[in-house]
Amino acid sequence: MNYNLFRLAWRIGTWGTSFRKIVPIPSNFRVYHSFSALEESGLIYSLLLAYQTVFSNSSAWQEDYSFDEIRAKLRRQLTGMAAISLMLNYGGSVTGFCWGQVISVKEIVNECKSSISFAAFDTPIWEELQKTLSTHFSQSKILFIHELGILKDYRGGGAPIQFLIRPVLEVGRQNECKDLLWWTNPKSNAYALSKIAGLTPLFKANNIVFMHTSQYYPLLSVLTHYDAKQIELFLEKVTMKKRGVNT
Repeated sequence: MNYNLFRLAWRIGTWGTSFRKIVPIPSNFRVYHSFSALEESGLIYSLLLAYQTVFSNSSAWQEDYSFDEIRAKLRRQLTGMAAISLMLNYGGSVTGFCWGQVISVKEIVNECKSSISFAAFDTPIWEELQKTLSTHFSQSKILFIHELGILKDYRGGGAPIQFLIRPVLEVGRQNECKDLLWWTNPKSNAYALSKIAGLTPLFKANNIVFMHTSQYYPLLSVLTHYDAKQIELFLEKVTMKKRGVNT
């Protein structure tokens, strides 16, 4: 996978954004910036159900969290500089979600320790992770995407991902945070998405890989000014030209 090719694509895409209008977020998406706002929305129960379904039925994860565990996670991870984006179906139920937060390396490691996914990490691996993150990041704060998931029947096309991720990236840019980090399983759909977004592997252990980029502003600009179909056509055109294929 040529990460630089996708990074180039996002940079090229920004050239015309000053002449384009902002693509509005569709009405079936909701964005909140705190746990209290999420609670007041009346959508938290539907979100808990969607979260359980996404991660318990996934071949890459097969993880079971109780409602209380998910609520505690949300309460911690939607404080300070944070955002959560929800996708709803016509009946008003949550079918997709993404949330992230601007936090420190220490906070990232602590959050990972609370996740079932890291149960196989022993002390040496935790120490190596802490060392890698502390050495790599010059900024004290990092935009960390905690969770991203879409129910199986609602996947497909670029729109769900575009409008779930965009509000989270906006929080990072608004707070002048240049580093983006998330972790995933190499077998998951999120891993392929990470590579298309231009992220590169930073740390890998026990089927967990941390993906990073310090160049997500161009990606955000494209997601803000192009609709999903235009983005798909644009990426296809750029990658084919790079390979020397005439279009």
